[in-house]
Amino acid sequence: MKLSEYKNKLSKCGFSTVQRNEVIQVRFKEFKDKPICSFNIKLSAMRLLPMSADIFYLMNAHQLYTFLAITKEFLDTPIDKRYLEIHYCLRLKCFNSDNGPQYLTTAGDKVFVCAWRCGLKQTFTLAELENIRNRPQFKSVVWFDELMKSGLEEVDSDD
Repeated sequence: MKLSEYKNKLSKCGFSTVQRNEVIQVRFKEFKDKPICSFNIKLSAMRLLPMSADIFYLMNAHQLYTFLAITKEFLDTPIDKRYLEIHYCLRLKCFNSDNGPQYLTTAGDKVFVCAWRCGLKQTFTLAELENIRNRPQFKSVVWFDELMKSGLEEVDSDD
């Protein structure tokens, strides 16, 4: 389960989350956002916080079970699968056309540059860019390394 999915599921069930760096705290909305647990999202261990007995009058058994089931599913997800991979576009800053800036683009086995267009593969993970970099036609091309340093732009994601 991705982190964004975990937060959304909890929110739909009456919980809120507060994240500071790698520590996330889960709170029960109906009890003035009283924190009920915290954990490091890069680890697979959760620490329940001392709770007032009052919280159990507001949180029924189903809500507690739902919270624990959602949290267990998230903690059972391998750490490297909890986050969306960051995607990048590779802009060729020296190339501009009437259509605008030019970006590294792929279609099948072909690699080319063109203006931003829907339907074309123009965003890549770092692993995908490394695979392109290791293709024979780019293996000893110095400008490709420079392009990776200067033209890499992070693309907004949902997470």
